[in-house]
Amino acid sequence: MEDQIFNPEDPKFKCCCGCCHVTTGTKIICILSLIGTTAVIVPFVGLHPSPEIIGLGITLFLVSIFIFISPFFGIKKRNPNMLIPLLVILGIGVIYVVTKNVLGVIDFLSNPETPQTWPFESKPDTRYAVVLAAFIVKAVVSIALNLWYFFIAFRCYQYLTLKNKAEILPMHQ
Repeated sequence: MEDQIFNPEDPKFKCCCGCCHVTTGTKIICILSLIGTTAVIVPFVGLHPSPEIIGLGITLFLVSIFIFISPFFGIKKRNPNMLIPLLVILGIGVIYVVTKNVLGVIDFLSNPETPQTWPFESKPDTRYAVVLAAFIVKAVVSIALNLWYFFIAFRCYQYLTLKNKAEILPMHQ
């Protein structure tokens, strides 16, 4: 049986069409997620400045810092377990986006009224089909984007796990 050799430059550890390594991709996802989370929490707390909301905002911000900063330490220390909180959050995000979009399409199909907000003059059936098609395209893109983020982080987890195994295994000549 031939031993498999760990190759850190294997194409399966590349993302963004081969432009960067999964470790870099995971770091980018974490930075963008932290910025996005902060951009949601701060205005919400600002609009509802009660002590309970402020406490909730601070708690959510601290949890998000832990979730989105721990992968940096995991990559630096070669500890794949530090990516697990990120993988859990990204997995929950995928489930949420799929559920939200499937229920949105079902709700749209079960509503017999033709959308009245469409800006173009057209027949109601055509308007209905165009709005439904746009909604489905949006749903597919958002689901694909969330799955892509998850698989980048998962590949990073696999990369760190294989890298640790390769350092433990004896080298055969």
